[in-house]
Amino acid sequence: MSIASRRFSRALHDTGTPVTPGHLTGGSGGEFVDVEFQDYTYDGRTGQYHIYAADRESTEEKPLGLVLQFHGDGAYEFDHPDAGYSLGGDDGVRQVALDYNMLCVPLRTPNDDDTWWTTGNSNADWVADFVQTVLYPRYNIDLTRIWLSGYSGGAQFISQFFVPEYSNLMVDGGAVISGGGGAPNTNSDPSTVNPFADRFKQSYNLHWFTATGDTGWDDEGYNAYADAQAGEAWYEERGFETLSHHYPEGGGHSTVTHRFGQELRDRMVAKYGT
Repeated sequence: MSIASRRFSRALHDTGTPVTPGHLTGGSGGEFVDVEFQDYTYDGRTGQYHIYAADRESTEEKPLGLVLQFHGDGAYEFDHPDAGYSLGGDDGVRQVALDYNMLCVPLRTPNDDDTWWTTGNSNADWVADFVQTVLYPRYNIDLTRIWLSGYSGGAQFISQFFVPEYSNLMVDGGAVISGGGGAPNTNSDPSTVNPFADRFKQSYNLHWFTATGDTGWDDEGYNAYADAQAGEAWYEERGFETLSHHYPEGGGHSTVTHRFGQELRDRMVAKYGT
């Protein structure tokens, strides 16, 4: 992590708020254009990113938010950003982000096996460095409007690694955790390193979206429904006040695909209105 990134992270952690007025990052110079399949290297590991920034703005009347998207194992969503499976189309994650004036930034894991949840701690460090080196310094992002979206292995990454370790990079917003999203599986609570801020626990909306039939029959034995319930319970035990879930009856691991954008939109409507 760069020196500037470490300073920014410490400032957020020490005060619970960003160093600029109104919970803004104060970034500048980033272009409001779309770029795809860009490399980013941290600590000798290279992943990729897309930035969808066209037709957004950052003004006092219209603050700029951020949606980070984490793919499932194999990175299909990232490799096919125009497909209606996740990112593309009128009901995709990209359109929802645009409608709410948020950058949409899908990330591709630096892992050679195309997963987020294996070596999850190192992957969380990679994401945090990217956010603090590329996004926050270049765009004046409102830290009360930071959203995460992840499916399967990407959901695991959000609930088990990124949020417990780097909640201090966000003030408010929410996360749609689809097809899984379990509790951290380390021997100690990683949030003790960066404790959850009171406001974060009071208002950040962690939302699980998993079919009740997603019990492993169509995904190599992985019981995503049980994992989602365990993840939600873990955060509830730590005092989170705005947890929610949508557990469609029956189905399997693919039931939630093609519906990520709509689920994200529903959560934003609940938080911000239409």
